[in-house]
Amino acid sequence: MIYISHRMEEVFEICDSYTVMRDGTFISSGSIQDVNLDKIIEYMVGRPMSQVFPEKKNKIGDVIMQVQDLHNDKEVRGISFDLRQGEVLGFAGLVGAGRSETLKAVFGSDKKAKGTVMINGKKASIHSPKDAIHNGLGFLPEDRKGEGLVTELSVVDNVVMAKPENAMVKGFFSAKRA
Repeated sequence: MIYISHRMEEVFEICDSYTVMRDGTFISSGSIQDVNLDKIIEYMVGRPMSQVFPEKKNKIGDVIMQVQDLHNDKEVRGISFDLRQGEVLGFAGLVGAGRSETLKAVFGSDKKAKGTVMINGKKASIHSPKDAIHNGLGFLPEDRKGEGLVTELSVVDNVVMAKPENAMVKGFFSAKRA
């Protein structure tokens, strides 16, 4: 039997031998008893486990986005935060805590009752996703299939949808530019 998987615990439980391929190329093969998880992953990714998540020293810069006293009509009440250049800002919470609604209000896909969004020190007028995109913002919804894609369209059409003007040449859609 041949078993193809990335579920490593199952591979070690049920397999007698292994073969690792990367980018369509044979990398290694042998008895599963002769390797450990770190070695298999090293074969799969092409570098030792110690380099899988190498420490990065990001220089945190100036504030590039500020949200002050954001409210919507329901879940979001008085949210303020700053985002600095080089920083990754995460929002966490239980379902219904308002994390998704906060970002939808910032992006303009949910109505903002009040609050200020500043981008690079200038007040941004964001009333719709089109306004947010014009201000350099992007949004990946929690439910990417239900809210982030038009499944009837191709991958190219979905990618181009946010800024269709980038795929236009003299008023016509250009597949090359998409």
